[in-house]
Parts: sequence; structure tokens; C-alpha cells
Amino acid sequence: KSISRGTLLLKPNERVSYAWNVYRGMLRAYYYQEEHKHTWKDSNEPVIREVSPWIVPAPGFLTDIPGFLFGKPSKVYIEALEDCELYCLSRDNYKSIQREFPEFAGFIFERSLIMADRKVRMLHLRHPMDRLNQLEKMYPGISARVSVNVMASYINVDPSTISKLRGKKD
Repeated sequence: KSISRGTLLLKPNERVSYAWNVYRGMLRAYYYQEEHKHTWKDSNEPVIREVSPWIVPAPGFLTDIPGFLFGKPSKVYIEALEDCELYCLSRDNYKSIQREFPEFAGFIFERSLIMADRKVRMLHLRHPMDRLNQLEKMYPGISARVSVNVMASYINVDPSTISKLRGKKD
């Protein structure tokens, strides 16, 4: 399947019908989370923040894993960050592969587990500069491919923090 940058493959509460293998391009998963902005003046100001738990460049798989595996509604949006070529794996086809070729089915989600482990380790870095450096190490050239807002939502910082960090690098 060929899709254009900005295409939404999945929205929250939709049935998760596919896992997408990214052959060319880049996808991301994201959701919105309400938080309270803590300031000295008003410590209860609600803020809606975008969170990107996954950025997946080619080659890689992306889906809402619980929704795909257990037939639950999606909790995330899945968006094309670039024009993409994708292979779409339906849940039924995945179940067939799982029965007939269990090693291959395991490989599909082992990659996701490895990505999740890298992300957890990155988020445990205390300094935002270390997280930004780790992101660029994981995905070389990503800063030229995605917006500051997407990078910020992935490494759990404010977008203005990335601009400040880039200024310190120069």
C-alpha cells in the first residue's frame, strides 16, 4: 500500500485491523494526554500534550499492539510522517503465520520489544540533551526528517527545549 505523508492509518477507538511493515518511509503512533501544568501562579492549569510512543522508520513494524493482538479498540493514532510504502498484515493472516511459521511471527514482535527497550532506556536518561542524542543515534538523520514537535513528543520534552539544546550544540 502506498500512502502520502500525513495519512492517518488508525484513530483511537477504531478496530485495529492491521500491523504495518514499513518498506519505505516512516510512521509514528501518538495520542493526546491531559496533564496539569505546574507553575508558581496556578498549579492546576490543564494542558493537552501530544505523546509519541513510537516512531518507526523503514524497515519496521507498527500497530496498536493490544488492539491488534486482542481485538481491542485502538488507543492511538498512526500517521505517516513521510510518503510510505507499506505491507499490511491483517490479524487473520498474522494468526495463520503464527500457527504455520511461529519463528517468523515471533520475529515481527521481537523487533517491537527491542524498540520498546531502547525507548525505555532513553527515557531513563535524566538530561534532555542525552535523550536527544540517543534519539539521533537510534535514528540517524531523524532531525531532518521529522518536526521538532514530533521529536519532542517522542523524547518527552517541550518543543522549545529542543531548540535550546540545538543552540547549545552549535
